[in-house]
Amino acid sequence: MFTVYEFNCDNAETISCVCDEENNKYWVQYHEKLYDNFSALLKQAQSLLKPENLPIYCQVINFIHTGIDFSWIQDIEAYRSSYADWMKTVGTEHVHPCANFGPFDLSEIQPPHISGDKLIFYMQDNYTKVPYRVESQYPLRDPKGEIFYNLLPYLKTSDE
Repeated sequence: MFTVYEFNCDNAETISCVCDEENNKYWVQYHEKLYDNFSALLKQAQSLLKPENLPIYCQVINFIHTGIDFSWIQDIEAYRSSYADWMKTVGTEHVHPCANFGPFDLSEIQPPHISGDKLIFYMQDNYTKVPYRVESQYPLRDPKGEIFYNLLPYLKTSDE
């Protein structure tokens, strides 16, 4: 087992995302206890509900649900720039895997936010770099609560 991410909440609490790649298992460690269910973790780690911890909340909920397959689009402008560079490889011998998808319209990507009772944030597939809008109930207290990963819309071309 090894730690993938470690976050400090309120300067006193540490939340660690740990991975057992051999068995394809992912947990979040908080106060020496391992959680594989976000709602159970949230009952104990109430500091995740503070507005300043929303980026940590997003990364932890994503980790519990997808392990290391997706990562948070933290620097939006850097992501847009790298995505544009990947799209330039289409038709060359050095095609990036994401060139098989898209191009996607990245204009809606923004920092994590809450809209009504829904959390919206943006992740990328770590292999293809394809962008996703992620939505879940906020706060996610239902152990069976769903998280939806939706591809961003395709970029409209001038002939459409």
